Amino acid sequence: MLDQMSGGRFELGVGRGVSPFEVGFYGVNPADGSRQFPEALRVIKQGLTTDELTFSGEFYDFKKVPMVLKPVQRPYPPLWYGVLTTDAAYWAALEKAHIVTLLPPDPARAIIERYRLEWKKFGRSDAELPLMGISRHVVLADSSAEAVRIAERAYRPWLKHMELLWVRNGTKLPLGLPPEIGPLLDARAAFAGTVSEFKEFLEDQIRSTGANYFVCDVAFGDLAPKESLRTIKLLGEQVIPEFGN
Repeated sequence: MLDQMSGGRFELGVGRGVSPFEVGFYGVNPADGSRQFPEALRVIKQGLTTDELTFSGEFYDFKKVPMVLKPVQRPYPPLWYGVLTTDAAYWAALEKAHIVTLLPPDPARAIIERYRLEWKKFGRSDAELPLMGISRHVVLADSSAEAVRIAERAYRPWLKHMELLWVRNGTKLPLGLPPEIGPLLDARAAFAGTVSEFKEFLEDQIRSTGANYFVCDVAFGDLAPKESLRTIKLLGEQVIPEFGN
């Protein structure tokens, strides 16, 4: 959701949900998504909470389907929703869904504040708030230069695969991601550096966004297992013990 501007700066752009090419593989018309997705969720929730599913809607029709398998988590597993605009916070709050965003601090904070506002409008307390997360590519190494080098290399194939279906269909990925990871690092929407630098980064992210959950994407692009495992090891040994409580 980052659109490049002159001078190497980035601003929040307009994005879309699931790729129309992906849903097209299942015979779904992307134009119906805004109506079909909520209906599909109602079907799933009803199926997880009843012994027999009977449902009649615009897109789905079921009659007396026995629901034998039951979820361990009741009434159903927690809902998670990737949020890219402030308007989407209303639906997430309505459904009591945990949220996560990959946007930089300022737009991420706007989303989280909107979510809190919508949550309160439903008469709920802050003590009941779900998790409100931010997601970041994270590469840790012994030196900042090494971490940045690894992140730069891994980001390129990651972006290539993100764009694959869009390029094949002669159009452009609407997320507006930069061709290199540098602008994301500059915008604090990704991190590559040492453990001590990451601790400062994490504190700043929590303070500037108001998030209560942080997602570390430690395996992306062509990162080798040993590179991802090094980040995981450093997180587990030197970061989580300080922030885990």
